[in-house]
Amino acid sequence: MKFPLLKYFPVRVFCTACVITSSITISHAKPTAVFSLNDSTITVQTLTEHTLAEQKRILIEWLNGEFSNLKHIFEHGPVGGYPPILMRQSTIHLGAEEALWVQQSSLVTPIDSYREHLYRFRINERNHTIIQDIYLLPQDFDGEWFSDEIGISPQLEQLEGCSITWRAEGNTMHGNRDGRFCAFKDELNRVVSISSQLNLNPYQLEVVDTAVADDGEPLLGDVDGNALVLDRIRFFHAEITFLPAGADARSDNEWVEAIPQRPMHDHDQRVALLNAEDQLFLGHDIQLIGNAKKADELVLRIYRQTEDEPVFSASMEYLGAGQWRATSERLRVELRLAESVIDVLPR
Repeated sequence: MKFPLLKYFPVRVFCTACVITSSITISHAKPTAVFSLNDSTITVQTLTEHTLAEQKRILIEWLNGEFSNLKHIFEHGPVGGYPPILMRQSTIHLGAEEALWVQQSSLVTPIDSYREHLYRFRINERNHTIIQDIYLLPQDFDGEWFSDEIGISPQLEQLEGCSITWRAEGNTMHGNRDGRFCAFKDELNRVVSISSQLNLNPYQLEVVDTAVADDGEPLLGDVDGNALVLDRIRFFHAEITFLPAGADARSDNEWVEAIPQRPMHDHDQRVALLNAEDQLFLGHDIQLIGNAKKADELVLRIYRQTEDEPVFSASMEYLGAGQWRATSERLRVELRLAESVIDVLPR
C-alpha cells in the first residue's frame, strides 16, 4: 500500500483537522427534522427518501457554517484534551461544483487558522453513498481554487485513502474513514493509521476517531471513547447601553454605551463588559444562551463578575430578520446576527 507522507502537520494535528466532518445522533419524535436559521426554515424528510443528489446537497448544507465545542465543554467538561476550537466551513464553487473551505482555529483567536482543508463531494451510485475527498491547503496557497483551463488548483494535495464515506440513515448522515487505507508515516518513520466514525445532523457535529502507530501505540482518541462534539455557534453584533445610578432614564444622553470584551456568541460563555468610551471594566458580565433547534430563542443574562447568579435574566424578544431586543429600567440590549465571527472582530 502507498502511504502518503504528510509534509505539513505532525500526526496529532493532522487527525484533528480531518475530523471536522463529525458525528452526532439525535432522536426525533417524528421522522422529519426542521432546521430554522435566519428566518428560513428547512424541513427535511427522512433522508433516505431523497435522491443521492439531494442528499449530497443536504450534506453540504448541514456542514456549512461555524461550529465549536465550547458549549459541550461547559456541559460535560473537555473531551480528549481538546481546547475550545472553532470550525469555519464555507461553501465555495469550483466551476459548477459546490465544495467546502474549512478553517480550524482556537476560539480565542478565530482569524489565526492553524489548519485549512478543501472538501469535495461525489456520489457513489453503486454503494448508494456520498464520498467526501479531503485536500490540504499549503501555507503559500495563492487563493485560486479553480480555473477553466486547468481545473482544481495543482497546489491542493488530496489525502489519498482518507476520504469519508457518508450514508444516510433516518435523519442522520453517518460517515466512516477506514484506517486500513488512511495511513502515512510520521516524524519517527512509523506508519500511522487513522480511523473515524462520523455522524451529522443540522445542529451538531460529533467526532469519534483514533490514530494508531504500527507499533500499537495509540496517538489520538479519547481513552473512554467519548466524542468531540461541535455545536453550531452564532456570533452577534451588539448594541448595549445601561443607566448609571441616579441618572435620568428619560434623557438619552444619560445612558452609557457598553461593549463586550470579546465577540458575543450563543455558547453560554460569560463575557466582560467594558465602557465603550474608556475601555474600562464595568464589573459585570453578559451571557447569551441559545437553542440550536429554535434559532429565534435567546436568553440574556447579566452577572456581577464576582457572583455566580445573574442579576438580570430575560428571554429576548425576536424582532425578525436576525434581530433581538431586551430592555429593563436600566438596561437596553439589541443584537443582530452576524454572518461570521469575522464580521464582529475589531477592524
